[in-house]
Formats: sequence, structure tokens, C-alpha cells
Amino acid sequence: MEQVAVMHVAAEEGELRHVIGEWDLLANRLPVGRGHQPSTLTYGDRLALVPRFADIVADVVERGWIAVREPYYRDGWQCGDPMTPAALRALRDPQVWVLADAGPTRLIWLEATDYWLDLSRRP
Repeated sequence: MEQVAVMHVAAEEGELRHVIGEWDLLANRLPVGRGHQPSTLTYGDRLALVPRFADIVADVVERGWIAVREPYYRDGWQCGDPMTPAALRALRDPQVWVLADAGPTRLIWLEATDYWLDLSRRP
């Protein structure tokens, strides 16, 4: 289920910090009426899940299914190049996974690769 959440976010070109919420939605909440039940994950719960999800993201990057980028703003939005293996150590930083009230944190972006898109279209 964790890998599915990662790939959902990457297919929609989303932020790394949305992965745990996507997993929570898929694994723990069923649609009710017109919306979803609110997440019961606390800030501490989310932090505790970071190592588990960091390993999964690193695995799908290694498989070539997703690219991980660190976008920046300089004279307009720049999506950034795919992060190097050394830069992927940022996946261990809880602040890239969980939005804190303390202010801005690094923005890490996931996107599905052409390789993944080709795999997903196969019958």
C-alpha cells in the first residue's frame, strides 16, 4: 500500500509531503458521503513513518519509476534536475515529509518517469 501511495503522488507530480497523507487515505479511510473521514495521524505519527517511506521512495527511484526533484524559484518557477543519489539523503529529513508550523521547509517533488508510464500502459 505504501508503494501505491508513492506512485499516486508521483503520477500526479506532487509533493513528497503528500505521500503519507495519501497512504493514510488509501489504507485507513473509506469515503463517507461526499468527503473522507479526517486523518487521525498526529504530527508524531507522521514523523514515525518517515524512515519507512524514505526507503520506499529510494527503492522506486532506484527502479527508475520516479524522479525526485527539488524545485526552486529564480526568475520564475524552475522544476530542478533530478536529485543525485547523494542529494537523496534529504529523504531522511523529516521536515521534507511533514509540514511544520515553524516555517518554510525544503520542497521535494515526485514525478513518474517515462519508464513508469510505459510500464503502466502495458496490458
